[in-house]
Amino acid sequence: MALKPFNLLTSTARDIQQLFDRSELTAESLVKEVLDQVNKHNKDGLNLGALISVAPIQQLLERAQFLDQERAAGKARSPLHGIPFIVKDAIATDPQLGMGTTAGSWALVGSRPPGNAPTVQKLLDAGGILIGKASLTEFINFKGKGLIDGWSPVNGYTRSAYVRGPLKLDEGAMGHSVRLFILPWVSQFIDFFL
Repeated sequence: MALKPFNLLTSTARDIQQLFDRSELTAESLVKEVLDQVNKHNKDGLNLGALISVAPIQQLLERAQFLDQERAAGKARSPLHGIPFIVKDAIATDPQLGMGTTAGSWALVGSRPPGNAPTVQKLLDAGGILIGKASLTEFINFKGKGLIDGWSPVNGYTRSAYVRGPLKLDEGAMGHSVRLFILPWVSQFIDFFL
C-alpha cells in the first residue's frame, strides 16, 4: 500500500497517526503548520475570519511537546492523540486555556466559564490539542430571524476558503459565500463520540 503524502487540508486523523507512528510528523510540527495557516489566512491573506480566538502559542507548543513525549514513551491516549481541533465559540472553555467564550456576542466578551464543556474535556483527555474557537453567527443564530449567516459582532464575517468574490448578503441561509469547509479529520472526532 502506497503511503499518502501529508497534506494539511486532506489528511485524515488516521493518516496523521500513521505519520506519527513512523516518526515522520510530530504533534509539535503539526501544530506549527496549523498555526502557520491560521496566521496566513484568518485575518490576512484570504481573510477568512474563521477563528474568533486562538490559544496562546507557547501553551499550544508545550501541550504538543508533552503529547509527543507521551507518544515516545508508548502512552498514546487514543486515535486523537496529538490531533489539533477547534470548537465553536459557543462551547465553554476554561479561561486557563487562554480563549474566551463569547458566542460571537459583545455581551459575553470577558465571560469566565467555570470549566470546559464535557465535550471539550473529553477531547483534551483523549490527547487532542485545542487550537482555537471558531467563528459563528451571533448566539448560534438563535437571536432572531433574518440574521446574516456567518456574521457576529465580535468577529465580523466568516468566509469560505473555496468561494471567491464579495460576500452576498441577499443569498439566503447558508449561502455560498459563507459556507465553511470542514477538514476531513473532523469527521473522525464525530466518530470518536459515537
